Amino acid sequence: MRPVIAHATFTAHFEENFGLVVPPRAGVTTLVNLIMGAEQPDGGRIYRYGKISWPVGGVSGLIPALSGAENCRYIAMIYGLDPDDVLAFVIDLARIGRYMDMPVKTYSSTLQKRLSLSLLLALDFDMYLVVEGTTPGDPEFAGRAGPILREKMSATPILFLGGSTEKMRDFCHQIAVIDDSRLHTFGAPEEAERFLAEEAVSYG
Repeated sequence: MRPVIAHATFTAHFEENFGLVVPPRAGVTTLVNLIMGAEQPDGGRIYRYGKISWPVGGVSGLIPALSGAENCRYIAMIYGLDPDDVLAFVIDLARIGRYMDMPVKTYSSTLQKRLSLSLLLALDFDMYLVVEGTTPGDPEFAGRAGPILREKMSATPILFLGGSTEKMRDFCHQIAVIDDSRLHTFGAPEEAERFLAEEAVSYG
């Protein structure tokens, strides 16, 4: 089995946006789990200094067997926050009504996204993890959550995982490319784009 990434060393600083170009079917989920600490590497070490969010727009960070309210209180205690304050924030933003008292495993994917992102926005992180293709959810909810998310991300570094440099070109200060399980780092988007073009890597 081909490894997702091998013999790689890189640092994503909490002072700048970092883009990681990952080809299709190359293990994005595994990379996300490694970054978050949900999985451990087969070799080497991953050091985390500070709080990294679960993927923005995804449904990570939730315990399916717990209710929405229980998830809020549990996460609040982990991060040292007042459970009542976090719960009140999520109730106001997510607006999922009686589902707050039901197990998350009974939620639709839309309700799970509402709860997960509302809970993420109730917390403060040192870096936000963004995966291309994930969205804040339905338009009605996105209209409320979007401004809060943009404000937080404008003041906090982003670690962006995507299939190309297109969406990271304008805001990432450093870009790395995974090619055949190897990692190549570049100081500017133009350098990464030139590498992709010259090596004819299959990212389509």
